[in-house]
Amino acid sequence: MSALDYELIYMSRKTVSISVNPDGSVTVKAPKGTKKAFVDALVKRHMMWIENKRCQIAQQAQKAAFDFSDGLTLTLLGKEKTIVTGNENEIHCDDKKIYFPPVDEKTRREM
Repeated sequence: MSALDYELIYMSRKTVSISVNPDGSVTVKAPKGTKKAFVDALVKRHMMWIENKRCQIAQQAQKAAFDFSDGLTLTLLGKEKTIVTGNENEIHCDDKKIYFPPVDEKTRREM
């Protein structure tokens, strides 16, 4: 395994904590006096957990960035369909389009 860059913060506490930040960086908080070699070994042991967290964060960011606005073309069941605003209060589709009710972006995403 390769070495991992992380921010080490010594503070008044009893345990060591590892956290993955929204930007994917890693922060380790450790009790004052904890040896850096101990922290390095702990981080190395938790590399799989760190990478899993980074993947979760990336997936959440990608999902949040997905835009459901009119004109977006998606592949649904092997057919390309374009998102448009319809007149009905529910989602429905035909051969070429997916119709969303006339609602705001947040409501569309939830639907």
